[in-house]
Amino acid sequence: MIVCDEIDSLILKYNLDRFYPNYRKSIFAKELLTEIFAQLPHGEIVHLLGESQDDVDHVCECIANDNISITKAVVPSENDSRVSVSEYNHVFWTSLKDSTNIKQKMKNDGIVYVDIYDIFKNANLEFGNDFYHVFDEEQSYAEWDNDTNYKKDELYQYEFNMHYKKYEEAECLLERKECLIRCVFIALLARDFVLFNSLANYDEIKKEFAILQEEINKILSGIEKKIKAKLSDDILVFWIDAVAYGDRSLISFWNKKKENALTFENAYTVTPNTKPTLRAMFCQKTEVSDRGYKIKEINKENSPLIRYLENSGYRVKSISGYYGTLADKIEIKRKFGFRAQASLILWNLVQQLVNSDENQFIISHFFIETHYPYLSLGKYGYDNDEQIRKDAGEKKIDEQLTFYERFMPNNAIRIYMSDHGKGRDLSDHHINFDIVSSSITKKRISKFFSIIDFYYVIKDLAEYGELKSKIYRDSVPIEVLDIYNKNNVRKNLESRVNMSPLNFGYVGDLDRKYVRKSFSNGIKWGAPLKCYDKYLPDNSAKEQIYALGLRIRGLHEAFPNEILMDDKFKYSRLMHVLYAEYMDRLSERLGIIERIFFNYSNNEIVLRMGGVHSFMLLKMLSPRAKKKISLIIDNNADCVCNGQGKQILSQKDFLEQGIKNCKAILISSYHNRCFIYDEIRQGLYDGLEIIDLYTIFEQEEIACTSDFYDAIYEDDYKLAITMLEEL
Repeated sequence: MIVCDEIDSLILKYNLDRFYPNYRKSIFAKELLTEIFAQLPHGEIVHLLGESQDDVDHVCECIANDNISITKAVVPSENDSRVSVSEYNHVFWTSLKDSTNIKQKMKNDGIVYVDIYDIFKNANLEFGNDFYHVFDEEQSYAEWDNDTNYKKDELYQYEFNMHYKKYEEAECLLERKECLIRCVFIALLARDFVLFNSLANYDEIKKEFAILQEEINKILSGIEKKIKAKLSDDILVFWIDAVAYGDRSLISFWNKKKENALTFENAYTVTPNTKPTLRAMFCQKTEVSDRGYKIKEINKENSPLIRYLENSGYRVKSISGYYGTLADKIEIKRKFGFRAQASLILWNLVQQLVNSDENQFIISHFFIETHYPYLSLGKYGYDNDEQIRKDAGEKKIDEQLTFYERFMPNNAIRIYMSDHGKGRDLSDHHINFDIVSSSITKKRISKFFSIIDFYYVIKDLAEYGELKSKIYRDSVPIEVLDIYNKNNVRKNLESRVNMSPLNFGYVGDLDRKYVRKSFSNGIKWGAPLKCYDKYLPDNSAKEQIYALGLRIRGLHEAFPNEILMDDKFKYSRLMHVLYAEYMDRLSERLGIIERIFFNYSNNEIVLRMGGVHSFMLLKMLSPRAKKKISLIIDNNADCVCNGQGKQILSQKDFLEQGIKNCKAILISSYHNRCFIYDEIRQGLYDGLEIIDLYTIFEQEEIACTSDFYDAIYEDDYKLAITMLEEL
């Protein structure tokens, strides 16, 4: 474990941290902790205790003594401040603060502990903030940057953006130079050598940093030479988060690699989220069917992949600021934070490669550049415009992969993959998966591949250098896990997101991508993802898709509703209560509409306006009732009802062609009722019966103050939020 590498030494040598004194103290503090833990006797048990997981983890990363055992814990809440540490040889308090007065309680109980900040103080290292923080001042994030999950992370992207803007606006040469030196420091802190070289050539500091550039280039050349001389057979996985299949137009490096890759055109993750994908890969467990969400830590005991690789002589490592679920032995002992830059992830990959001659399996996970909020280091990496940040993030990934390519071992097998897209449908499960190796023949595979079979891919690559197992499927499983985090449930309720049940199912048939899903409120049969009129031009094709549906029907059971009783979903159950209420109200309203339609023959009803209200009506009506609708009157031929199998006529054309066999005009829009009644009063629809859904609902004593399908009321959301806070 390296606390201070050669780049850190250069930062100290050239006093690049002159505006960030905490950095130097942080380096010395970490080296001091490493030395203290190294002196502890063999076999002793050390307990790290702190107010936050960050505090505990940052101390843990300083431990390089493999002869001692480490346990970690975050103190209980103020309402439950009991601490049991009697079974440990050493207890270290890792936090600067002690808001629950745990230290005094331990003293009262006769528990001997060491406060790491007392150690620092005795070494003349005074900290006004957590010892691992670099930036002195509290950062003021942009208004759009409001995700509390990230707030404890020091934000290099924000710090760089702030000082680069000051540089552009400054008129004083001294101020411009200070801003550039700050930016150079941040670039080197993130190991972004492309950005460093660019900044070091600015006129204001070019002369000062010429020698530093030479020293860095010498270090990098030495690392490259050492790695290229390695004879190990490594397997390197480059996991680029939230990149949907084919959606990498700005990542040209990946596109070029794909030209000589074994490419899976129909690779699917089971649950389109990062940690569920990780559990599927390492543990071969799905989130719903196998209750994969219950796996708190991925380790050798529960991971066939880790067992196989370690038994085969591979050193298994992961580098990510997000995972947090792999055992300490697997995770690189360096705290990144969610917002870790791609350059820092790649630098740590290089450090693993250069410092070991063993065969290694390493996953490098790139998150924040391609996943919301899309942050990167550079002029546009913290821009207020989300699309600008997104483009800048993809370009940064491309730039860093290109730069660090020089350090990749000659014999390494590489996998470039993603874990999900950015949609809310089947495309979110469709992922990129490309294998690049001199031993693998370039080709494109159209058969289905599920990430649950990742183990077999790695086993084949490790043993044969190519794929030999039957990893391809006729269909692949898909599962969606409900939102369970309290903050996320609150966000959904506050933003009035439509509630939907948990679902899982299978997708099969390469030509038509037929989907069968089972929902927590019952089974719903899926259909081809494309319209029948495009994919099923004749009856024989329809019979084929029906036969496929019968085959897929037996692939899995109904949704296991009992998991909703798991305490993990105690917050999301509120959303299901709302959804049940919504379905009850909607069913009642649709039942009335179906009853009205029963009194009409086919093609006797006309819909006025082809907006969302008419679209939803067409989607929700039974096939029998839908036949009663003749056409839609809308002056926009490309309205949202276009493609729903009903003719769309402008009002002028409808009136000129005459009513024909139509008997009634239906008002499905609550908000446009007055407008349509104005047309009625003008006599435009004389001779037609008026079906006003909302008058009928009122007669049935059904409260409806919005479009018929909007069946959750404002008071429902408010009550749910109140109940959430009480849980």
